[in-house]
Amino acid sequence: RQDDAKAPAPLRPLLEVDRFHWPQGSAKLSDAAGSQLDELAEGIAMECRQGRKVVAMSSCRRGDGCTTLTLAIAPRLVKKGLRVVLVDADFHNPLLARRLGLAPETGWEEVLAGRLPLAEVMIESVEDQLALLPLREPVPGRTYDLGGQPDPAVSLAALKEHYDLILLDLGRFGKTPRTATTLPLPDATWIDAAVLIHNVRSTPQQDLTRTRRKIRDAGIAEAGIAENFV
Repeated sequence: RQDDAKAPAPLRPLLEVDRFHWPQGSAKLSDAAGSQLDELAEGIAMECRQGRKVVAMSSCRRGDGCTTLTLAIAPRLVKKGLRVVLVDADFHNPLLARRLGLAPETGWEEVLAGRLPLAEVMIESVEDQLALLPLREPVPGRTYDLGGQPDPAVSLAALKEHYDLILLDLGRFGKTPRTATTLPLPDATWIDAAVLIHNVRSTPQQDLTRTRRKIRDAGIAEAGIAENFV
């Protein structure tokens, strides 16, 4: 049939593990703030139902708990029946793979540079029913070699064909590099909506306001604010 001919070929990660090794920090957060995490998961699921399938978890400053909250919310989204892929998009401080007990030799950086296809760097957890698109941690003091014009939208468009929700661990939003770099800056060409994590203990209100303005100026919908370290 014509519809079948247009259907994309299945995207099957070539790397598979029995389960991810979830960090204690995410487990503690789930125990301490279960009802709030349930509300956040429902809000993200609503974004997905409205067609915003690429949702970024971001923060005002490094260390605000972006990765911890991403890993705390992901299992709840799976329990809602969503097929979820986690994507490490923190090009300055990638942590997702390490926090899940993994040390990949290659990651999304190889896809963005055109050296490998998506399936060869993705990792699937059978027990968790989650897929991961990691970033390999770069050599200290160096940035990724992504070629001339890396386009995250291409990878994410392919993921949209096979997953209900792409959950990005973005880290600090729109960090401006000190030197010229090809690292992609977040904008609406590849991110549909963002949840902004606010460390209420250390992040001033003016930083929160400034980051919210950056998200709006990038054309990205604000999916909510998650107050951390309350």
